[in-house]
Amino acid sequence: MESQFPIGAPVEITSDDVGHRGALFLGKIVSPVSYDNKFEVEYETKMNETGQPLRKRVHVGLLRPPQPSETDRDFEFGDLVDAFFVGAWWEGSITKVLDDSRYVVYFRSVRSEFEIRKSNMRLHRELVKGNWVSHLQNQNVHDSEGPKQSTANMTAYVKNLLQQMQSRFQTMSDFIVMKTDEMGSGINELEESINDLSTEMAVEGSPSPVATPNPKSI
Repeated sequence: MESQFPIGAPVEITSDDVGHRGALFLGKIVSPVSYDNKFEVEYETKMNETGQPLRKRVHVGLLRPPQPSETDRDFEFGDLVDAFFVGAWWEGSITKVLDDSRYVVYFRSVRSEFEIRKSNMRLHRELVKGNWVSHLQNQNVHDSEGPKQSTANMTAYVKNLLQQMQSRFQTMSDFIVMKTDEMGSGINELEESINDLSTEMAVEGSPSPVATPNPKSI
C-alpha cells in the first residue's frame, strides 16, 4: 500500500462522518501506512479548530487515487454523477437537464435537489481492478495479462455493476418519495386553505342578530 499511496500523494477520502457520509474529500498522504492499515491524511477543504488543514488517520479502504478529470462531457437525465460543492464530491442523479450547461441533481444522502453547473460535475466512477468504471459502461474489465476475462475480474465487475444499479434505483426511489411528500404537504395546505375560506364565508353569510327591544315601562 505504501507504493500506491506514497507520502505527498493526492487522494480522495471517503467520509464516514454523519452528515457527510459517502462524500469524497480531497487530500494528501502525510505519513506512511501503520500496522492497522491506516494512513494519516491532510484535507484540502476541512479545517481544524485553529483554522489549519485537518489531519486524520484514515483506513486504506476509505482512500482512492483522484478520479481522472473529464472535459466537455454532456450529461443526460438519470446519469449518476459526482458534483463538487461545499468542499467535496457528492454522488447524485440528474433529474432535470436545464439550459446553459446546468442540471438539477438529486442527492440521496441529504434527500434534496440542487442546481449544479456542468463545470462542477463529473460522471460517477468506481475504481475496479485499476479501471475507472461508470454505470454507462457495459464492456468487461480486462486484466493486463490478455483479452480473456478472469473470474476474479468478472466477479468484481458484476459486483460493482449491481452496486451501481442498486444505488441508481435507490436514488430514484428516494426522489419519488420526496416528491410524493411534497405533493402531500401541498394537498394538506390546500385543504387547510379551503377550510379557512369556508369558515370565513360561513361567518360572513350568517344573518346579523336582531336586537331585542327593551321592555316598555308600564
